[in-house]
Amino acid sequence: INESSFFRNPQDIASLAKPYQEELQRLREAYTKDPARSDSTLEQFYADLQARYFREMYESLRDLGLKIPIAGSNLALEGWDLATNAELDFIDRHTYWDHPRGGFGDLVKFHNLTPIESVQRHHPIAKLARNRVAGKPFVVSEWNIPWPNEFRAAGPLLVAAYALFQDWDGVLLFNYSGELSPNQIEGNFDISNKPEILLQLPSVERLFQRRDLSPARETLTYPVFLEKGEINPKAALIHGIGRSMEGGESPKNFKIKQKSWASDTQELWWDAKANTLLIKSPRIQAVLGQIGGSKLKLEDVEFE
Repeated sequence: INESSFFRNPQDIASLAKPYQEELQRLREAYTKDPARSDSTLEQFYADLQARYFREMYESLRDLGLKIPIAGSNLALEGWDLATNAELDFIDRHTYWDHPRGGFGDLVKFHNLTPIESVQRHHPIAKLARNRVAGKPFVVSEWNIPWPNEFRAAGPLLVAAYALFQDWDGVLLFNYSGELSPNQIEGNFDISNKPEILLQLPSVERLFQRRDLSPARETLTYPVFLEKGEINPKAALIHGIGRSMEGGESPKNFKIKQKSWASDTQELWWDAKANTLLIKSPRIQAVLGQIGGSKLKLEDVEFE
């Protein structure tokens, strides 16, 4: 199911139509009457209900003969939502940088920051890295830096590079639904009429399929259930990040105070102060970000 969860906006449950409210109440009462669950929280009840739905749908689809891998839903939510999704074949998540607010089109609110300027909890790289579960394939079936953000051209190579570093299995831009030859920009998300994005894709696709960048040398694995803020968002720029269904101790949450971060592979060099990302590997060398007025020398190429 697309972007749906009991844990997205729990307050929305109160606005369900009366028949569903009544059914939900009956299920809750039956759940708490079970001696094994009498002290369970409301969150655990919703998690059990969501997991049961996923299992029923999964078994029905397999009974019909479906062979492909099946995921549950795709919101980038942690905790109980991530735990219920981890029961299926793979994890699928969605996220955006500078998603338009207040509607769609050109008259929307947006912060217009470059994705290399700010690395915080809701940055796509950090947010997605926290949603990967150890031992499960990980796919991002929607991501984008939508128009009218003026730094969207940095997106394809940035996300592909860190997807390889974090060892993700697939990333899909949303979306390709517009006309191929419109006479004006159409839609905040459609990339088929945005040449600054579309024309990069053959090169970025080769980079990703050939695995031109190495996966992280060290992966920090955290329990699925953690309080918000316990994983430093900048850690995803330095090491691989994963979540464990087995519980256990969290890695020591090292403090990162500097404004530049090198990946432990030494192939990605992120400088938030200069707003640049340098990519250095035997098969690709590139510069992203605010590079005007500067000279940047890599091993085999110089940008000025």
